[in-house]
Amino acid sequence: MLNKKISSIIFLLLAFVFIISCGSEMIKRYDGPHTLSGNAGINDNSDTQGRDSSVIQPGKIIGSISSVNYGNKEIIVNQKKVVELGTVVYVIVEDKEILMNVTFPMMTTFKCMIVPNQKQYINKLKKGMTVYIKQ
Repeated sequence: MLNKKISSIIFLLLAFVFIISCGSEMIKRYDGPHTLSGNAGINDNSDTQGRDSSVIQPGKIIGSISSVNYGNKEIIVNQKKVVELGTVVYVIVEDKEILMNVTFPMMTTFKCMIVPNQKQYINKLKKGMTVYIKQ
C-alpha cells in the first residue's frame, strides 16, 4: 500500500515537471501576438545595412487601407495575415509612422484607430496606403 502511494506521488511529480518544462519552452518561443515569422509574401527588409538611419525603414506589410471614416476616426484595413486585438500597426505619412491600434479584428479586414497623440494625421490617410505591423 505504501509502495503504491510512493509510486503515485513519483508519477505525479514527473508529470508535473514534464508539463512545466513544456510550458516554459512554449513561453520562450512566443514572440507576441504580431509575430509573422516564416510567412511567405511578407517583406523581410533584412537588407537594411548601409541605409540612412534617419529614414524610416518600413516593417512587414500587413495589408492596405480599405476605407477611412473621418467622422469617427476609424480606419478599415484589408489584411494579408490575421492580427489580434490590440496589435499596433502603422502607416508612413511624410516620413512619420502614424501608429494605430487594432480595435476590431475580423477574418479578412480589421478596424483600427489612430493613437490619440497622432489624430491630426487622420486627414492624410487615403485608401490604398500600405499598412505595416509594429515590431
